[in-house]
Formats: sequence, structure tokens, C-alpha cells
Amino acid sequence: MTVIGKRSAAVVVAVLVLAGCGKTAGSGSGSVLSQSEFVAEANRVCRDVTARAARVAALGRIRPPAAAKDLYAHWLAAEREALAAAKELENPTEEPEGDPLVPLTIAEGKIAGYAHRLGAHECSEPQAGTMPP
Repeated sequence: MTVIGKRSAAVVVAVLVLAGCGKTAGSGSGSVLSQSEFVAEANRVCRDVTARAARVAALGRIRPPAAAKDLYAHWLAAEREALAAAKELENPTEEPEGDPLVPLTIAEGKIAGYAHRLGAHECSEPQAGTMPP
């Protein structure tokens, strides 16, 4: 099995395990969290869940406070964009027009901005690195 194949298998297993959990720690029965609980839970996910697909799934189960709901929806959309861009890098469906890292880098920039604005500073670190000069 190739390194990418092993990584993909690990991601699938992690997503299945997280899906079976049914709720995130500290979130009760899917209840809306306070701002401090939300930040703590988002930071925990970003710190502890390293596989991109599992991270998206875990973040999607967090219920932010009403004041953060719209911004958090944008953050989750950017997480999904990054996931799609990473999958496209691993298994290109067509010849890219330009640098194939650009969509991933843009999505990660959005993630960093949204996470930072929401106070989840551990989530504002890019996972892919930086663009070469």
C-alpha cells in the first residue's frame, strides 16, 4: 500500500471513529456552547485531530454561540474547500492551470482568518505550510 493509500485509509478510519462518537466532548447533547466553551472545543479539535477529513467532521459537530454562528459557517466552508483542494492534490482529476497549491493555500488563509477572529488561535495555524517564493 502506498503512503497516500495508507494515509487515506487512516483518514477513513478516523472519520468513522469520530462519527461513531455522536457528539464532541464538552458539548453535552449537541447544545449550543458559550463563547469560551466554543473556543476551548475548537482549539481541542485543531490540536488533537490531525487528519483533515476528521478535523472537518469534528468541527462540524460543534455548536457555536449565536453571535459566532455566521462566521463559523464561513470557517467550516473554508475547511471543506481545503479538504477538497488537498484531495485534488493527492488525486488530480485534470491538468491544473497554474500552481495546484494555490487553492489549498487560499482556503487555509481563510481558515486562519476565521479561526483567529473567533478566538480559536490553535486553529489559525496553516496545515499545508507556505507558498514557495
